[in-house]
Amino acid sequence: MEKNEINTHEDMLKYYRDIITLISESTDDYIYVWDIQNDRLYLSPSITDHYNIDLHHSFCSLNDWLKLIYDGDAQAIHQDFELIKTGKIHSHNTEYRVINKKKEKVWVSCRGKCVPENALRPSLMVGRISENAVSQKSDRITGLLNLTQLSVDFSNIIQKHSHVFLLIIGIDNFKNVNEKYGKLFGDSILKIFSSIIEEHISESEHVYRLDGDKFGILFFTKKKEIVKTFYQKIKFKFIESCMSLDENVYCSISAGCSSYPQDSIIFEELLKYAESSLSLAKTTGKSNLIFFSIKNYKKQQFQLELHDELLYSIKNNFQGFSIFYQPQVYFPQKTLHG
Repeated sequence: MEKNEINTHEDMLKYYRDIITLISESTDDYIYVWDIQNDRLYLSPSITDHYNIDLHHSFCSLNDWLKLIYDGDAQAIHQDFELIKTGKIHSHNTEYRVINKKKEKVWVSCRGKCVPENALRPSLMVGRISENAVSQKSDRITGLLNLTQLSVDFSNIIQKHSHVFLLIIGIDNFKNVNEKYGKLFGDSILKIFSSIIEEHISESEHVYRLDGDKFGILFFTKKKEIVKTFYQKIKFKFIESCMSLDENVYCSISAGCSSYPQDSIIFEELLKYAESSLSLAKTTGKSNLIFFSIKNYKKQQFQLELHDELLYSIKNNFQGFSIFYQPQVYFPQKTLHG
């Protein structure tokens, strides 16, 4: 069917469904046509390989798809589609998490446009759902956004908020957990911890998976007590959750925190300061939260520089290395003592 031969809603639907068939075989994205009038969502058949969705005669209801959306993202997406139904908006461009067959949270980018354009009551929406479009800024194990997106979001957030805390949390001795129980068990610990964090943050706060055992959270407040209270809550909840998996598993968390604009207005510096504070928390007993201070930071930097200088000296035949000491003499016998 040629586009200029489209006269009815059914003609338009058939035209775009044919496009789904044509394009689906040549892309990893999922192409869709949403028949808004009859509440039918036509999707690329390959979507059933990864998601628990049943395409009766190649379609399902919009609600069938919405049921797969992660609870933390569902409300905003529902509202968006309601605005489309009523003709208040004519396009859809958002990112959210969907639960796949493996019970994993997968970030997808969903885009669509209503046809015919600018109709008072839209007839169809045509678009695509893509995992690849967001794969570079999300974490496969936890379903959280990663450090790349944290940097982008921080730049946007400080345009709206005058005070922001960057909290970085690390799981203590996580390497030992992986070595003792295996990587799959370690991954389950990461998933448990990410879920605990999401349960305890508000909709306005953001959490990210950084490298290794570290997670980052942005708080829009100038009150340290809010960060302290949050840390204490998730610390004890995490201990309980790990022991419910195996009573022999004890997992604690340490944290470091820096503040915008008090400590710096540059994201890279705030990240460095928060990680430095986390490192201090881990090396001074663990299971603790430390806020950044320039005094602690300078002391850490001095120790690191001293360590590097000693290593350099050892590798270069003790160049620049001298020892000064005062011997103790046992005077009656005129012998060295101590």
